[in-house]
Amino acid sequence: MLSKINTILNQVLVFKEAFEEQKDIINQFWIDAEDILGNSPKETPFKVELGKRPKEFLEFKRNFFSTLFLSMFHILNIKKERREIYGYINQLFRAWVTSADNLLDNEDKVTLDLNMPGNCHTMKQVVTIMIADRILFKKLQSAEKKALFTNGEILQLSAETLRVLLPAAAEEGMEEGGMKEWPSSEQVINKIHPVKTGLLFHIPFMGPELLEKGIDRALLKRLKEALMQFGVACQLLDDIRDLKIDFEERRANFVISQIVEVEPKGDFLIESAIQSSNSDNLPSLMFPEILEATLERSIELFNESFKTLDECGIKGILIAKKW
Repeated sequence: MLSKINTILNQVLVFKEAFEEQKDIINQFWIDAEDILGNSPKETPFKVELGKRPKEFLEFKRNFFSTLFLSMFHILNIKKERREIYGYINQLFRAWVTSADNLLDNEDKVTLDLNMPGNCHTMKQVVTIMIADRILFKKLQSAEKKALFTNGEILQLSAETLRVLLPAAAEEGMEEGGMKEWPSSEQVINKIHPVKTGLLFHIPFMGPELLEKGIDRALLKRLKEALMQFGVACQLLDDIRDLKIDFEERRANFVISQIVEVEPKGDFLIESAIQSSNSDNLPSLMFPEILEATLERSIELFNESFKTLDECGIKGILIAKKW
């Protein structure tokens, strides 16, 4: 689906301005990170430096969700100066969440390209999180000096950037080390996935919901509902793709829960399929009806989300079945 996402840029009018704002945010994020790092002494071998920003960091497909969130701020008629602060804070959320996921999943998705000595996967994530924290302090301090926010609003934003992430952190902690029993499929889709992924689609609304007194609350609620559906739909696709690793690490997965519900020996069959094949998708392919039902549920959620977004003013997003 995301392979065709660039076509949306020319179909959703509000995306064009929002995407330009997002590119400005990324460029400023890089400048601010370099400023925070300062200059390492040339004679020391223990340097931490910021690499040159890769060109692909400004590609639309890499910034689709951030552009979408900024578009929501346009639809909500949030003033440009405050809108840009909320968009910048969302860029910091990307750094915090991505680096935390890298630590938990032993991945290396980059938000800041840091040059450090040795093979330092873990420390790069730690330093990225610390840089993002310092940038937040600097950004909020600057916003207060410009009278964009009051001191009280700044303190609220500072505290809430942590608090809003805590439910997702708790859910990740619950899965850490593996779940002893597979949750029911309905529990996964109605309780776990809305926190695991759906909540991340609500985080960008943290500032506006907390501080913007003049916005349309009913519209805000509809936008949040649409993005929750979008997030859960994305997670269902991830469940199909990540079935093997989720099974091995015993993480909540809608497909696995469906299999063990309909097949008493589901655990054994999935494990046997994994051991006898190099294909990550084989266990799900053994149960084509479950795979098809999961895809259909994902498509339904995408379509419901797109329909609501279209009604709210994000005109032109394609219906999922046509992608």
